[in-house]
Amino acid sequence: MAYPYGRHDETTMAAASRAGFRIACGVNGVGVEAGRWRALSVPREPVFPSTTPARVRLKAAGLYGPAQAVSVGLGRRRRRG
Repeated sequence: MAYPYGRHDETTMAAASRAGFRIACGVNGVGVEAGRWRALSVPREPVFPSTTPARVRLKAAGLYGPAQAVSVGLGRRRRRG
């Protein structure tokens, strides 16, 4: 199952378990402990129609967040002149 909006915590994971789910997904960074996967807390990355193939590859490799942070930082530097 997938949690609505990817949001979940111990309470929602317990409810999913009681409902008979063995695996559930949440959005990376939303209720998921970094580096810790559990069957009822499998991280996933959202992919939208506007998501490019390069962005999908970065997300699949777990590099999208760091790459985006670098990109945003470079953009700020350019604006400051």
